[in-house]
Amino acid sequence: MWRKNAFLKTLVLTNMISLILLSIVSFHYDVPKKVFNKMGIIKYEILRIYPGYGNNNIASLTYDREKFDVVMIGDSITYGGNWNLLFGNKKIANLGINGDSTDGVLNRLEDVYLLKPKTCFIMIGINDFQGNRTVEAVLKNYHEIVNEMMDHNIKVIIQSVLHLGEKYYINRTGGKNKNDWKIINEKVETLNKKLEIMAIECGVKFVDINNELSSNKILKESYGDESGIHLSIDGYKKWAEIINPIINQ
Repeated sequence: MWRKNAFLKTLVLTNMISLILLSIVSFHYDVPKKVFNKMGIIKYEILRIYPGYGNNNIASLTYDREKFDVVMIGDSITYGGNWNLLFGNKKIANLGINGDSTDGVLNRLEDVYLLKPKTCFIMIGINDFQGNRTVEAVLKNYHEIVNEMMDHNIKVIIQSVLHLGEKYYINRTGGKNKNDWKIINEKVETLNKKLEIMAIECGVKFVDINNELSSNKILKESYGDESGIHLSIDGYKKWAEIINPIINQ
């Protein structure tokens, strides 16, 4: 009896190991994808889920990708927008990530290409400046991002990085270092001017969202939330109103 039980345990363990190894080899060579595509059951593709993706991102990446004409890419400010609702249920993919930077966008451009959009709206950079990066370093990454997207025949729309609101320093520093947010806003202003020039040089469109959402180079309180960095519902509505003519071209 003991030998029989030992034999069964060994057999089960061997089968489990074999199954695991078979699965690894199978996925490595895209066997499931090839089989499902051959059978016409489903357009199957293995996704690389980027660290930090939330429900909005995963929903976009696992939806029928042929339905997306537009991708919105950026940080938490982009992520917080319910773009399909704002534009009347148009098929817009949300690839904004909380805390993302220009480096992060560069590292996940493959996800943009996976969705095969005609147009990509980009707003990124505020987290770079919160990390004390220079305008030149952020601009360099923008050049790479825009050039790579253009190489994939994607129409690029650069949106101005939003200014911080006056509430920012209270929430982030407890009232200390009151000028930090002003220094960041100065970098934002300088970057946006350089991005506008870069857009002309690259032959892409630049949209200055701050013309409506900011006043005196500060995010308007009515368009921001308590954080001083993210937007209110009215802020998103105004943003959507600004880019609506481009979306509907």
